[in-house]
Amino acid sequence: MLCYVNTPAIVRQLYPLSLLGGSMGTNLLVSQGGVEGGVLWPLPMSRLEKYLTPEISVVSFDDKGITLEGYSAGPSLTTGLPAAAALGTSISLPALGRARQTAKQTVSASNLRSLSVGMMMYAADNGDRLPPDLDAMVKPYLGSHTKLLVSPLSGRPEPRMVDGKIVGEIDYVFVCPGIKMSEVKSPAEILMLYERPENYGGAGTNAAFLDGHVEHLSREEFFKVLEKTKAALKKSPENEKNSPQDF
Repeated sequence: MLCYVNTPAIVRQLYPLSLLGGSMGTNLLVSQGGVEGGVLWPLPMSRLEKYLTPEISVVSFDDKGITLEGYSAGPSLTTGLPAAAALGTSISLPALGRARQTAKQTVSASNLRSLSVGMMMYAADNGDRLPPDLDAMVKPYLGSHTKLLVSPLSGRPEPRMVDGKIVGEIDYVFVCPGIKMSEVKSPAEILMLYERPENYGGAGTNAAFLDGHVEHLSREEFFKVLEKTKAALKKSPENEKNSPQDF
């Protein structure tokens, strides 16, 4: 983390305010406490500038801990401020990183929700059966919005639709192609889609269920639901083709 402060420029901007503040403070003391007044003669800017230099501070870390270094050509009114700012920012970086991770996870959950809605729309138009694959659903029900097929956590490029087929890698696994939704018991406990767990380092993943709700599952919860989904689904050529056990 690098922090730079142009001290001379900052002091030049603040100097007129210091004159005004000093005069107002002196007048207040005179009026309130009977202190003898006089003309305020602050240090001229031309003399003050000789003691001001820009400063730079660097904060780095490794296995041995945090290293803080400051560089300045001479004494400065703001000695220590760049270092404090850089150190404070470096301390806040983990929290900022977690916030970005949470935001990406939320976007991915929204993608899953959109995909599951598209699946349900397809089923409503096709005898309550889910599509045979994602290709059959994306173009007619999501307007070929292939951006929904990648998670911001993976950084994969957006796939393309070519002759009605998805070309490129996607981040979501379709678990139950071609099944009839009304024949599935406990749809709130059966997977429809899930995000590839490697996007979370194998610690868990986002998942969409047959009833349409989306939630984030821990690793243990995910594999438990995955096994239950495998047991509940009837085997078919379409299902074997995209079975989660192949992941």
